[in-house]
This record gives sequence, C-alpha cells and structure tokens, in this order.
Amino acid sequence: MKSLTKIFKDYLKKRNQESLHLEVEEVKRMKIISLVFFLFIYFITHIILSLDLNKLYLLFTIPFLGLIYDKFILYFSYRKNKKELKGEKYEKNKIYNNNNRDVIS
Repeated sequence: MKSLTKIFKDYLKKRNQESLHLEVEEVKRMKIISLVFFLFIYFITHIILSLDLNKLYLLFTIPFLGLIYDKFILYFSYRKNKKELKGEKYEKNKIYNNNNRDVIS
C-alpha cells in the first residue's frame, strides 16, 4: 500500500500538469476570441465611417463594445473555473474511492 504522502504528491503533480495544459489551451482560445472581437470592432467602425455619420457615434459605440468584450472574457473564465471545480471534485472522489478499495481489500 502506498503511503498517503506519496499518493498526495502524485496527485499534485498530475493536477499541476493538467492545469498547465488547460491554461495553454485557454490562452489560445482567448487569443482567437480577442482577434475575432477586434476584427468585429474594426468592421463596425469601418461601416460607421463609410456611412458618413457623425464621428461622435464612434465615441459611444467603441466603449460599449469594450464592455461587451470584458463581459465575454469574464464569461469564458467563469466557465473554465466551473469546469476545473467539477474536475477537482471528480478527482477527489476518485482518490477517495481508490483508498477505500485498498483498505477494504
């Protein structure tokens, strides 16, 4: 039977490797989202300027688009944190169940 500290160290190593992998994927996803969103802002400003509307429209639309972008980022980071919490609960239950099996057998 493995010692409890060995099991815990293995669990921490595995968890850190998985979290680093998730962070890299999350950064890639955020870069893509940022690029798409800023292209969206570019096309909206291009349309406003091509319609020869008052330039004050830009002063009102771009900050609101920035607020929408911030909410978008917060939503995706919330989803990521929620997934991580579910994963941690699953891992804790898995380790607990494995320990119980060792003790019973």
